[in-house]
Amino acid sequence: MKKFMWLPLVAVMLSAVAFVADEWKTVALSPEISVKLPAGFEKQGNEQQEVYIAKTKDSAAFTAMNINFGNFGLDEATLQSMVDTDMFKTQFKSGFSSNGKNEIIDEKYGKFKDKYTFYEFTSKSTTDDGKTVTGYSKTIFYKANGITLVYMSGNSKDLKDKDLFFNSVDIKE
Repeated sequence: MKKFMWLPLVAVMLSAVAFVADEWKTVALSPEISVKLPAGFEKQGNEQQEVYIAKTKDSAAFTAMNINFGNFGLDEATLQSMVDTDMFKTQFKSGFSSNGKNEIIDEKYGKFKDKYTFYEFTSKSTTDDGKTVTGYSKTIFYKANGITLVYMSGNSKDLKDKDLFFNSVDIKE
């Protein structure tokens, strides 16, 4: 009888561990910009470019960063006047796929929360070991910033985590 009492306890403990692994935390990319990432993320980069990376047990990878275009000589007024032009879209897309390993298979452009221009790309790439992977990226342009999120699906075919991640951006004006 005592052996069977441990079974429900072990089941509850294992589900608690799974819940913690799937927990999401809010990360501030700047004082005005935050995003949610799976718990256990790592902060990389330097003072000028912080990058946050998280991986889940099913090998999905999440990357979040805030690119300050002011570091490239583009102030807010200049960047915002350019993001809706075909020329800027083409250059941005070209830069995204210029390494020769990414093939963009789908692209979307629109307004995030009906306010901020975004570009979203779905791409296929081949890893060094010959495996084909699907990646998703979304860049939201706010002031002189490019809030850039990248999701690599890993072994997961379910895109609910990508959608949660991409829609978790919070901009406080």
